[in-house]
Amino acid sequence: MGTLAISVEQVKRVTRGLWSQRYDFSPDDLNLIDGAFFYECIEDPRPALMEHVRDLQAFDFDQNGVAREPTAFLERMDAFEGFIHSLKGRIPNVDQWIEGSVPVRMRDAVLNLVESGNAWPLFWSQASDLPRSTIWISFGVLDQRWDGCRVERELRERIAAPDRDTAAFLSRSPLSTDTPPGSTIRLPQFRLFLPGEVVPEAIPLKEPVALKTPMISMVLPYPLLAEGIIAASYDAAAGASGWRNRLYGSIANQTPIVAIRTWCLSLLIASNELQNQREAMLAADAIFGDDGPVHVVDGTLRGNRDQLIARVPEAKLLKRDYIRRV
Repeated sequence: MGTLAISVEQVKRVTRGLWSQRYDFSPDDLNLIDGAFFYECIEDPRPALMEHVRDLQAFDFDQNGVAREPTAFLERMDAFEGFIHSLKGRIPNVDQWIEGSVPVRMRDAVLNLVESGNAWPLFWSQASDLPRSTIWISFGVLDQRWDGCRVERELRERIAAPDRDTAAFLSRSPLSTDTPPGSTIRLPQFRLFLPGEVVPEAIPLKEPVALKTPMISMVLPYPLLAEGIIAASYDAAAGASGWRNRLYGSIANQTPIVAIRTWCLSLLIASNELQNQREAMLAADAIFGDDGPVHVVDGTLRGNRDQLIARVPEAKLLKRDYIRRV
């Protein structure tokens, strides 16, 4: 049976930060709450990342900036780049999270843009069918809760307020948000990728990556189609095929307050640093005060934890460790 190396202090730190904002969260913020607990308490890649950085910093360089042991340095650099690449299949937008420009979210959509000349053989049946476009947009959806309207809204917001790399890419194309008059409308094309499948280059990641979670990839030309077409196309493709139901993030109706409390308790109970459930509840009670877990009956806690795991299947070890340690 698997175990989790969970730091009680890390759980407390993340919980305090989220609990202080509990009345500011909306149901949409479950994505942020889930990501904070999962990637900072269960699968935090930053210690391993810092180990790679320390390995690289240990090398000596000459006055021209050339490593004195070039072969060993290149091997370490290859290992570092391979590690970063592996994260891209696990953590959406991991680059921006590590840089500190965005908070980590459990199911953040992945946006990529590619210049024309790159073919999309997985989506278009014949090369002659490829529409001419200066830039292609590829958008990866990971959250089952997103319908077509949410997908289109998120895509348009990301294009309207792009990050640094996206802004540089879009500067090469007219910043229109609608299909030019007289143009042939090409509907978005879709494909479902399942865990373990390798996503080809730029669909929607910049290099081939083996995914950890299911993803619906949507490809369409830029500028964007008229408003409403993207939403309708996604609902028709993802809904009729059943693909949307294959994504993680099922609609488990937890409030942000219940989600924070459930994550905290489940993680503390699963930690090997505490002896039993009572210790976990007392540790959490110091954070939650009058809303603390000492007032939560066991059956309610189990039901809430089951909802959490339905929404975040990657956290299933919490259930196994919970049962083992009660």
